[in-house]
Amino acid sequence: MALSRTSPQAIFAAFVLLAACGGSGNKPPAGTRPSCGGDADCVLTTGSGCCVVCPGEPTAIPSLSFEQQKNRCAEVECKAASERVECPKVESPSAFAARCVAGTCHAVRR
Repeated sequence: MALSRTSPQAIFAAFVLLAACGGSGNKPPAGTRPSCGGDADCVLTTGSGCCVVCPGEPTAIPSLSFEQQKNRCAEVECKAASERVECPKVESPSAFAARCVAGTCHAVRR
């Protein structure tokens, strides 16, 4: 048998490697709750919070979190931004798609 020629250290190393990598690419990391079950559960955003003056790099978040943030921000009065603010150049959201990968939302380049 080939197994009898394999050292116990090699078997242990293979077991540790499999455990660390996980058995499926569609499961969230151990100890975390999935934030999405499919791409439809994710949405692209360029800001995290209310009163954002400059758009940020596109990111993907769970649709439910986005709706909750939008509802909270609807009740917030934002001060007018200074006309002297120069926003840094960021990538266009149209270059990305919101995808559910291993139970978490990611902005993936198209």
